[in-house]
Amino acid sequence: MSLTVSPDLLEKAKSGPIDLGDFVDCIKTSLPYA
Repeated sequence: MSLTVSPDLLEKAKSGPIDLGDFVDCIKTSLPYA
């Protein structure tokens, strides 16, 4: 199992903290059964 992170979210994370909602959406999209 692996987490797929969008390039946009990855760039945001490189420059600092990301929005919790964006992180949760990433998990829901990548790991729908988690």
